[in-house]
Amino acid sequence: VHSFVDFNLHIPANTLVMAFVFALLAMHGSSQTAHIEKGPRSEVGWMRYSGLALPVLGIVMAVTALPTWPAEYYGEKARRVLSHHEFIASPELAREAERLANEALRRDRQNPETYYYLGESQVALAEMSSEATEREAFYASSVDAYKKALNLTPQDVRLVLCLVWSLDALKHFAEAGVVLQRAFELDPNSIKVWNSYADHLRQEGVASSDETVYKPKFDEAEAAYKHALKLAPQPTADYGLLQLKKDREAKEREKKESSAPSVSESALLDR
Repeated sequence: VHSFVDFNLHIPANTLVMAFVFALLAMHGSSQTAHIEKGPRSEVGWMRYSGLALPVLGIVMAVTALPTWPAEYYGEKARRVLSHHEFIASPELAREAERLANEALRRDRQNPETYYYLGESQVALAEMSSEATEREAFYASSVDAYKKALNLTPQDVRLVLCLVWSLDALKHFAEAGVVLQRAFELDPNSIKVWNSYADHLRQEGVASSDETVYKPKFDEAEAAYKHALKLAPQPTADYGLLQLKKDREAKEREKKESSAPSVSESALLDR
């Protein structure tokens, strides 16, 4: 009942499975039996043996699916921890999610969602870390997790953007820029892609001390945020523009301070 009114049946594969189930439920066993009894001998044999198809299919599916059950169990537990609203501020929850994701991957390394859970837990640990070395290590681990997930599902824009955010956090801007091109190829009209592109340019500008670099980056970032707002009014781009304004002001102050004479130089000029 929940699936009828929620998102699940919007997925074509789920709808196909349900259509198959409803087709089985709609079959009338009594009329089929009568048809088998009245039909020719060859047709009767074929119809009887065809009844074995469903049990055989069930056995094949069970043999295929059951080995992945332990990994799915730990993966689902990791997902539940990450769905907790406090995990981003709780090192204990983030470490538990990381542990569960690793347990799942120890049993099955072919599930991209498990790599995603691992990457998200490591990003949370990086954000909460006060040590620069540890923070970089967690971000580097998340980059590795997202790359492995993308090797399995290269069309997943969500994973592409997660990889970009971690690369930007490590200040690997050149690599992040290349990955962003893939995001634009997959979904050129996504506000998330455009906001991520704008954030990438803004952070690259902040990291640069060269005026000929950071000013153009800030201008491009502003244009990207405004394009995202044209696609759909949303607070993310508004917040990005506000942060961009602060970054510009900070860079201007930094420039004035670096060009101003030091205390000793001022004293010498006064003399």
